[in-house]
Amino acid sequence: MRDAPSEEQHRLLTHLEALVAASAGPPDAAAPVAWMQLESRGRTRDYLLGWRTEVGGAVTVLHWQTSPLAAVFFSTRVGDDYEIAVDGRTLEGSLRARCLLDLAAGVLVEVATDTAVLSRRDGGPWRRVGEALPPLLTPRPAGAGR
Repeated sequence: MRDAPSEEQHRLLTHLEALVAASAGPPDAAAPVAWMQLESRGRTRDYLLGWRTEVGGAVTVLHWQTSPLAAVFFSTRVGDDYEIAVDGRTLEGSLRARCLLDLAAGVLVEVATDTAVLSRRDGGPWRRVGEALPPLLTPRPAGAGR
C-alpha cells in the first residue's frame, strides 16, 4: 500500500516536522521517539517523548520511561480522558492525538499514527505505507533494556 497522505495527515506531518526542528538539542542528543497532544483546562499542548526531559524550551520533551505524564501516551486511547497523580496533585485532561516518530540524521522519516503509517524513509514524498497503531501500547517494565 503506497497511497498519498490525506490533507489532514499532511497538516500533521508539517506540525510534527516543526516540533522536531524546535526540539533539536546538541548533536549527541537522542532524537524524540513519540509525540502526543493533550488538552487540559481548555489548553492544548504538544509533548515529545524521548530519552531526556527538557522543559522551558520551545517544545517540552518528556523522558518516555520516567516522566509520569508520558504514561498517558501508553495507557490512554485517543479521545479518552486521563487522570494521574503527580507529587500530591492530580493532572487530568484528554489525549487528543499521539504517534510514534522515527528520525534519521535529525530528519523525520516515519510517523505511525492511530490511523496509518506514513513514511519517506526511502526518499521522495510522504506516502502511506501501513496500518494504524494499536489503541493502547504497553511500556517496557522498569529496568528493561532497549
